[in-house]
Amino acid sequence: MAAKEAIWLRRLLGALTGTTKAVQMKCDNQGALALMQNAVSSPRTKHIDISHHFIREKVAEKQIIMKHVPTGKMAADALTKPLAVPAFTTGIAAMGLYLTL
Repeated sequence: MAAKEAIWLRRLLGALTGTTKAVQMKCDNQGALALMQNAVSSPRTKHIDISHHFIREKVAEKQIIMKHVPTGKMAADALTKPLAVPAFTTGIAAMGLYLTL
């Protein structure tokens, strides 16, 4: 879903500015990154629905560039996981937010 939103925003930006750059997305799951970049199929991946191959196509077309980010540096974890205060503060600061109490 994030890839679909990113492509939609890329198209909107292209319509407004006339420029289209690849969208960089960050992921901490190395298995998911390997599936996106390699078009091989195995018995362990045959259950993946065709609709999920969208991102694989966009990576191959160079519309999306996937980048690995270690789990400890994933800013989005501050919004999706319970974290200790220092990790939470670092995560929200990486998003340009700040903590007020």
